[in-house]
Amino acid sequence: MTFIIIAITIVIAVWVIWIASRTLSDQHTSSTLHRDVLRGQKTDEPSEDYDEPMPKAATPGIWILNPGSNFTLSVKCGSAEIATRLRLALDAAMDSGGELADITSIIAEHNVRCQEIDLYVQEYRPKYLARVAELSQSVVGWSDLSDADRRDVLAECSDKALLDLDVIPFADLKVLFENEPSDERLDDELLRTYGHEILRLYLSYYRSDGEAVRIPAQHHHRRRFEELVERNLAIRGSAIPTDKILSTFTLKSMNLIGEKCGLPRFTRKAKAIEALCSAPEIEKKLGETFALRELFLLKPLPDFGDPGKLEALEEGWEWSRAVAELLEHTYAMSKYATRPPAELREEAAFVAGWEIIPITGTPCRFCQQASGRKFGPRDYPKVPLHVGCRCTVSPLI
Repeated sequence: MTFIIIAITIVIAVWVIWIASRTLSDQHTSSTLHRDVLRGQKTDEPSEDYDEPMPKAATPGIWILNPGSNFTLSVKCGSAEIATRLRLALDAAMDSGGELADITSIIAEHNVRCQEIDLYVQEYRPKYLARVAELSQSVVGWSDLSDADRRDVLAECSDKALLDLDVIPFADLKVLFENEPSDERLDDELLRTYGHEILRLYLSYYRSDGEAVRIPAQHHHRRRFEELVERNLAIRGSAIPTDKILSTFTLKSMNLIGEKCGLPRFTRKAKAIEALCSAPEIEKKLGETFALRELFLLKPLPDFGDPGKLEALEEGWEWSRAVAELLEHTYAMSKYATRPPAELREEAAFVAGWEIIPITGTPCRFCQQASGRKFGPRDYPKVPLHVGCRCTVSPLI
């Protein structure tokens, strides 16, 4: 949201010019983005690359993840090995029902860029920001609103602006449009030092208020937290300051400790913590009464003490996950839709034709134009129609 407030200031000054300069062709999707997806896949077309297991080099530094597919996805990464790892992670995600951890890890660790996703963002982010600016300026009293109220208004305008786009992928578009990191190398040293899994756990539990968390022995993250301690990213048990330990307890538990210390009954947690911290041998009494080994307190990341820097890191990881989600969805939909020519030739004898239909929900305007369009039995339509498309092909009997 911080990004969008800054961006709105710039966009408001230029959006009128942008609106005036739009041409008819701007209202349609670019051929670069959607290619020739409505042409149809001829059943007699050669398809030697169909379901090719490994990525194929397109140009230096660019690899096609799914050669021979209806909707090929190309990535810019450091090597063929990285492209292959990403392809295998995408296949594994399909088998596991969409598990994104490995895909996100590869994207974050190697600063992978998907060209098709980048093209979509380059085309539609300016339109999204211009629409948000237009909607926010139509709000009565916008100039007099507080920063908090402006953020609330912008959240509403953002939702409306997304629905006004011609092409709406199945993705977290707010994150894709607003959270793209300005410096992709911000986390590179951290990833080399700690690895993606440890950092992912750290960021999911880190709290700016510095509160300790309770992780019992049966907790599925217990071993990971112990590793955080080993890697000097957390402290544990009695090493945690007494006030931080006490803040994890209920008032009932603190009164139990208070009784052992001969203190009167507490009615407020803040007063209880203050009094107990000054009680004699409080650390010993805490250890005798509770399992302090369950408590962990995360330490600041090295060189990330600045809250703004840590926020940028978190937003960058959200963006990597959003890219992973969109990439996995498009890859899976394309793989499901791509059919061997021999199979299509066989089915052509039993169907009257084909049509494109959305799987769920209301299709975007671009897909609405294609929805219900009829194709001949030997002219199988190509889907997905765009990145994040939820359309599929249905036979006409």
